[in-house]
Amino acid sequence: DSGAMTQEDVDSALAVRFGEVKFVAAPLAQFVEFIADTSALAISVDDAALAKVGKKRTMPLSVHLSDTTAREALEAAIAPLGLVCELRGNRLFVTVPADATGAAK
Repeated sequence: DSGAMTQEDVDSALAVRFGEVKFVAAPLAQFVEFIADTSALAISVDDAALAKVGKKRTMPLSVHLSDTTAREALEAAIAPLGLVCELRGNRLFVTVPADATGAAK
């Protein structure tokens, strides 16, 4: 098991299905942990990037989906917060889109 995870590895891990996913005003970090546990992926919240745009891992999110996948639940939960997932090495990060942090310094 050498080398970095591929997008294909991530896709297959996030294909795990749920009969129902329901979080009401749950902290972002708690939701990310749930997805990490159920998909067996290493997923982290990119605190530094979130801080640059005034967001925190404790910000609440709500999502309620039936017959869904880990990927759909993750995207449905973080998209309204203006966040995205990014694969870096063997870990998936919940972060802000590259253009949101004012990359051109």
